[in-house]
Amino acid sequence: MKNKAITCFFSTLPYSGTAEKQAKLKKSAGHSIRDENAKSETIEWNPDLSHLNEVYINNQWTKLDELSNDDKSQFIESIRLPQKPQEGLAKCKQRKRAYKKKLKAALQSEKGNPEGANYIAKILGTPEHVPLKLDSLLNEARSIDFSRKKQRLNAFEKYISLHNKLVAFPKNLNSNLVEESIFVIPHRNKVSQDLLCGKEMAEAFMNYYRRFFKDYEILAVFVHSDERSLNEDTGEHVHLFLNAQNSRTKEWDLRVAKANLAQKMKLTLNRSHSPIQYKKGACFTRKEQSEHGALLQECFRRFMNKNLFIEKGLSMEFNQELQKDKQKVKEMRRQGKQKKSERDCNYHTRMLEKEQLQIEQKISAKLEELSQLNQHINEVKNQQKEEQEKIRRLHVDIDLLRSDTNAATNQLDKTSTALSTVKEQLKTAESKVLHNEEKNEQLEKSNSYLKKVIAKLTHTVVETLAPIFQDIMKSFVFEQRDEKELLTLLERRMSAHMKKLDGNPIQQALVCGMKDALLDNRENLNTASPKKRRMSAVREFD
Repeated sequence: MKNKAITCFFSTLPYSGTAEKQAKLKKSAGHSIRDENAKSETIEWNPDLSHLNEVYINNQWTKLDELSNDDKSQFIESIRLPQKPQEGLAKCKQRKRAYKKKLKAALQSEKGNPEGANYIAKILGTPEHVPLKLDSLLNEARSIDFSRKKQRLNAFEKYISLHNKLVAFPKNLNSNLVEESIFVIPHRNKVSQDLLCGKEMAEAFMNYYRRFFKDYEILAVFVHSDERSLNEDTGEHVHLFLNAQNSRTKEWDLRVAKANLAQKMKLTLNRSHSPIQYKKGACFTRKEQSEHGALLQECFRRFMNKNLFIEKGLSMEFNQELQKDKQKVKEMRRQGKQKKSERDCNYHTRMLEKEQLQIEQKISAKLEELSQLNQHINEVKNQQKEEQEKIRRLHVDIDLLRSDTNAATNQLDKTSTALSTVKEQLKTAESKVLHNEEKNEQLEKSNSYLKKVIAKLTHTVVETLAPIFQDIMKSFVFEQRDEKELLTLLERRMSAHMKKLDGNPIQQALVCGMKDALLDNRENLNTASPKKRRMSAVREFD
């Protein structure tokens, strides 16, 4: 079965003796050992997982959170340069050179004193990186017979003190003093801790340095398990701090050892190889450094596959696309020189990216919901438009109906007004009719009564007055008397008769009616012949 191909991140970061590099070393070491004083403004690790971190220090493994703050501070200071002498390194070196010159002069003057000359030669021949034991050397000097002994002892003490002050400092502060190496299997490879834990990675990492850089002390190795979220089981990684001083030669020549290893790797790849001789102050061109880096990456890949990955069913391979992307490689190198908190690939940025991804997923889901909602809104809007169109048409119909209704209402009002008028008229008419009916009824009653009375009176009057009128009419017709005379005669006779009737008004009305009839007949009789007058008069009063 074919091994699963994975990619790894292996990088080294050297720290020289300059103030800038020493400050970066302190910051990086503080991050690795989880020093509270080294925390930055950004979140560099997950405190809920910090109890899983381990450290290999003083040749043993221990839990990182079991170290006290003093232990952590002591470690950070131990890998850094000691505090510079109060007078400064340059002044201290200058004074040492001056006393060295004095001791050389003393060596010449003590040639006749072999014991004294050998003592001075031993002190001057001590390498700069080897400390001198002040007390024992001074006691030894006191037992030797020197000329001007007091001056010699004072010079020995000053020189040894200055020598010991400068032992911890390389001759050139630009020399690499400590190198930090990082070994990471990125999360995207999905290599779980159950398959390969951080401690196994650290052991293989240390074996790599013990195999190829055995003359250089491993100062500490850190396994970080807290630069991930709680639900992740990938991303454990290793930090290794290596002393760049050769424990055998005491030279700060790690970069030369790495270059020689690169040359051996070049030979393995059938390329020309020539060992590099160490030269103080020697440096490599940028092209040589780039070539050395690529060869060391290949050496690391082969070692890790053989001693770690193959037995786990894994195979570490180079990212070919990344190799082609020179700009990205350049950017990775640039970020490798930055603080861990400022790099793109750290816990804080991963958490931000994860949060951003979650936010983007939520936004995507919300956008999908919004899209569906907009679609629904558009459908509702279309329905509303249709409904509004229907409503508009209904409003038009309603306006038409309202217009028709108003016209009908106006017509109805007019009709109602006319009807009211007619009703009033009918009411008035009915009232009049009722009044007239009552009046007519009364009249009918009165007429009936009057008819009876009149009939009775007529009968009485006729019986009583007929002779009178007949005589008067005859006189009027035949005797041709005028009206005034006739009326006077009639009034006289009627008055006489009225007295008998006690001034009855009805009888008076009858008399007046007879008077009018008499006058009418008189007018007709004036134009008639005597015969017709006689006949008319007889008819009138029959």
